Amino acid sequence: MSRLMRSCRLSWIALVLSALPAAAQNQHDMTFHTVPPCTVVDTRVVGGAFAVGETRTYNVVGTGSLAAQGGSATGCSVPGFSNGIAQVQAVALNVVAVTPTGVGYIVANAADQPLAGSVVNFAANQNAANTTPVAVAQASGVGDFKIQVSTNSAHVVIRAVGYYSKPVQTVYVHPVPGDNTASGTALLSAMSGITNASATKRYVIKLEPGTYDLGSTMLTQKAYVDLEGSGQQATVIQGVGNSDGTLETAVVKGGSSAEIRDLQVKTAGTSSLPSIAILVIDGADTRITNVTAVASGGVSNWAIRNRNATAVIEDATLKAEGGAVAYGVSSKGTGSAATVKRSVIEVSNATSQTYGLSANAGGTYKEIRDVQAKVSAAGGSAYGFKQDDEFFPSASKVRITNSTIDVTGTSTNRGVEFNSLELHIELSQIRANGTNSIGVLATSGTTVVEHSEIAGASDTVDNTSFIDALIGASRLEGGAASGAICAGVYDESFTFFAGPACP
Repeated sequence: MSRLMRSCRLSWIALVLSALPAAAQNQHDMTFHTVPPCTVVDTRVVGGAFAVGETRTYNVVGTGSLAAQGGSATGCSVPGFSNGIAQVQAVALNVVAVTPTGVGYIVANAADQPLAGSVVNFAANQNAANTTPVAVAQASGVGDFKIQVSTNSAHVVIRAVGYYSKPVQTVYVHPVPGDNTASGTALLSAMSGITNASATKRYVIKLEPGTYDLGSTMLTQKAYVDLEGSGQQATVIQGVGNSDGTLETAVVKGGSSAEIRDLQVKTAGTSSLPSIAILVIDGADTRITNVTAVASGGVSNWAIRNRNATAVIEDATLKAEGGAVAYGVSSKGTGSAATVKRSVIEVSNATSQTYGLSANAGGTYKEIRDVQAKVSAAGGSAYGFKQDDEFFPSASKVRITNSTIDVTGTSTNRGVEFNSLELHIELSQIRANGTNSIGVLATSGTTVVEHSEIAGASDTVDNTSFIDALIGASRLEGGAASGAICAGVYDESFTFFAGPACP
């Protein structure tokens, strides 16, 4: 594109932005689309010449006939409204003043905005033309644009040659005062009504402050449709979250190339079925950021269940409570590779097993960084991080960095337990409290601990079966480090062990 062409295009976009309503002027990424030149208005055919100072409103978007205003009977290929949202913000119009009776000008703007700015200046008995962007109304039913002929009368002919659209569309959902169920229905309707989202046409569903109760219906997020609340305490999506036998039902199911942010999702499950707050499944790469997820009330409870998917979880607060089993984050199945950063995980009161972060059946984690996990069990076992079967991806490496894992249970307590991978613990604190507690237990694979604190009453680090643990510049508190080689390690009494022996 030549410098002159770029300059003209930027000037044209600036004109469009200045003509748009204030809320739309922030959309600086509009895209221009050409259409075959098409007649929109011809007052010589319909309507007659404009009188001095007369204002008329016309249509241009959509597929309807424009014959009633002297234009094309089949429309001008300018997209109309979809799901109640205007697909076009402005149109490029060739405006012609025909046989004016004297000197004057034509002004134009969106039908729902004040008239502003001359688009054509003309002299007596001389046709005058100009191609210019004109904003269109963003609400349906009021017409698209309006024009006024000032000073002297003239016929007007208008042809469309293109239109401007923005790649991100915003759908606002407002709560129904005093009716959380109706608010939930409005949210479900907003999501189901979006049918044309794509990589080049993204949507944001913006939830105003309120509670949106979905009952037993799962909100299935569509690809390229972000879900944005007004704050983790201000916007709450709640539902039963009860899952079927394959654990594929939740309050919210994440979508591919989509984000869930700035809201809270919580379950109100029943004791007959598992309960899941947020489910990411089957290849979805959902990003979950600035979200509080709370799971409770089910026979088992998951704050986030990532199955065969690659969820990214950032700046989140994840809580799972009660039932027989409770999970903060579960990453399960081939292709599962969750990322968890800058998040707080609290799992408590399960009667059998509790997990802060769990991985199995081929699931893994790309990164665990800046995470605070507190895990306790009302009965049974508690695990901060557990990978619990032999189907872990071969040669997989997981890093736990700058994180705190604190575990308390009534029988088996493990800060970290894994097999079949290489686990690196860096700048972290792993504490397993109570009898029969082990800080880090590896039944196979490799453990590397650096600049960290590991505590466990029975063992701090247990790699007895494989003797593949390396511990450096760290503090070991409680039991022995079995099957490990240490370098520059000290115990709870600050007794220093240069190595290779461990406390």
